[in-house]
Amino acid sequence: MHIADNSVGIISESGIVGGAIPLATGCAFSAKVRGVDQVTLCFFGDGAVNQGTFHESLNMGSLWKLPVIYHCENNGYAMTTSVAQSHGQADIALRAAGYGMPGVTVDGQSVSAVYEVAAEAVTRARAGEGPTLIVANTYRFDEHDFGSVIQGEPYRSIEEVEAQKRDRDPISLYRTVLLDEGVHESSLRAIENEVDQAVKQAVEFALASPVPQPETLPHFMSNSPLADPNSFELG
Repeated sequence: MHIADNSVGIISESGIVGGAIPLATGCAFSAKVRGVDQVTLCFFGDGAVNQGTFHESLNMGSLWKLPVIYHCENNGYAMTTSVAQSHGQADIALRAAGYGMPGVTVDGQSVSAVYEVAAEAVTRARAGEGPTLIVANTYRFDEHDFGSVIQGEPYRSIEEVEAQKRDRDPISLYRTVLLDEGVHESSLRAIENEVDQAVKQAVEFALASPVPQPETLPHFMSNSPLADPNSFELG
């Protein structure tokens, strides 16, 4: 969640539900003011569309024709609360009409389908036609965060989860697409082995790294030269 890497265009994130949406809108405003062809892509979940930041940002993005794509990953549950229990209008893409922008619903488990609608949204944004709301209907195989134990009555059945894993895994689905298009099995296995090795190395690096010390907590909190990390005192 808290990821930033300016070298590849990942500006920042927010741990607050819906908090990244106005940040993305601001990035798009910056691109328009600077006259560059950058397009901002903002990801958020179905739970975030009920936040005020969603409505304010989409209104501003549309009003100023900002080059931004609002991409809602609708996995059906905001932690344990279903869309049916929390949305007066379950079709999230319809909300886009209220802000004068296209609202597109796509199969979020299809790599090709998501790529196509995203490419169209980028073209619109770079043509000065403003934002697009993409709603990718997907599914969360695990819990909202790793290790969560949900108390009380289950909010979804084991059968539902297992059926999604079996029939709707986007990696497995796209693997089939690639094989049908003539990509060799050996090529796919090579990619899988490369990814497995990268993950293994990352885990080994993490386990071998020293535990961060409390005094390093304020480090890298700001890139301003006025913010001296050593000036913070921890109680």
